[in-house]
Amino acid sequence: MPTRSYVPEHHDRIVSTLVRGLAGTVGTAAATVLAARFLEAEEADVLWEARLAERWIGRYESLDGDPKADLDRLAIIGKLASDWFVAIVIVDGEGHPDGLIGRRRFSDFSEARRAFNEAH
Repeated sequence: MPTRSYVPEHHDRIVSTLVRGLAGTVGTAAATVLAARFLEAEEADVLWEARLAERWIGRYESLDGDPKADLDRLAIIGKLASDWFVAIVIVDGEGHPDGLIGRRRFSDFSEARRAFNEAH
């Protein structure tokens, strides 16, 4: 898979939209906590949607020998809230995230870009 890049829309909207949508019902403090829990539970999908670029780094080989078909490992880079991130995502043959191997956060784009380029 080639590297994918595009001009991002404001991905900070994910967090602010969640908080704004929940705040009227549960209050701002509780909405902030709930938004954080949602992002944690749906982390692979949220990071995938917030990615600015992706790079194929190899096939995914399950440690338990599970023969899931057409899974690949991709490095992704993006910005969520005020932090840059680089993550390794397991993606199925249709381009949908299947899992997350790990994520690193960065306050600086150049550090995140370096980690993205070195991810394997």
